[in-house]
Order: sequence, then structure tokens, then C-alpha cells
Amino acid sequence: MSEQKLSRTELKLKAQENIAHMVSLVFAYVNDNVIDEIPEGQYEEFHEVLEKQADRVVRLLGYEKHWKS
Repeated sequence: MSEQKLSRTELKLKAQENIAHMVSLVFAYVNDNVIDEIPEGQYEEFHEVLEKQADRVVRLLGYEKHWKS
């Protein structure tokens, strides 16, 4: 663990980075584990919606798009 104190802004940026990373982890999890819950023929549509929603969340944190883990 670092001994140097971070500023409030640095703490905020680090938190946002970690939240954005977790969105990407959830994206990967859902992509791998929810396929059985999506009706046949709608997976591509679901994937597009999932991508848009993940991007929407990370834009709130200042990122352009989510990244895939």
C-alpha cells in the first residue's frame, strides 16, 4: 500500500476508474452467462443494448466507452 496521501480529486478519479472497470467486468459476465435467458434470435439485439447501457454508465464517469476485460 502506498504511503503517499492522495488528493480528493485523485481519490475520486481512482474510484471512477475502478467503477468503470467493474462495469466492464459485469459486461463480460453478462455476455458469458445470460445467453440462456435471452430468447433465440434476440441475442444480437440484447448485446447492442448491453453495449449502449455500459457506455452510458461510464460516460457519467468521464470515459468515452466501456472497455472489455
